Amino acid sequence: MAAAQAGDTVMIRGGTYQEKLAPPRSGSPDKHIIIKNYPGETHTLSNVDSPAIFLLNKNYLIIEGLTISDVLGWGRIENSHFNIIGDFKTTRLNIDATRKS
Repeated sequence: MAAAQAGDTVMIRGGTYQEKLAPPRSGSPDKHIIIKNYPGETHTLSNVDSPAIFLLNKNYLIIEGLTISDVLGWGRIENSHFNIIGDFKTTRLNIDATRKS
């Protein structure tokens, strides 16, 4: 994913990953960066002590087809626009710890 540029598609192989998904750069209005699971395989983000998807100042991304389980919230998205996050499954999320007081 580190080398992905606007217009690229990143296909993540099946497996369980214990790290957050934090794309290093944005796509562009006419060339989104697409991040998705490899066809027929399940990519799971699990046991992450932070939100599983982290977007800070990232735009024009499409993230789809992931499974998120046993994490501190499914996502943290700040100052990020024109992104599509969909077709993902979630189980056992700790959302109370992600709320501001």
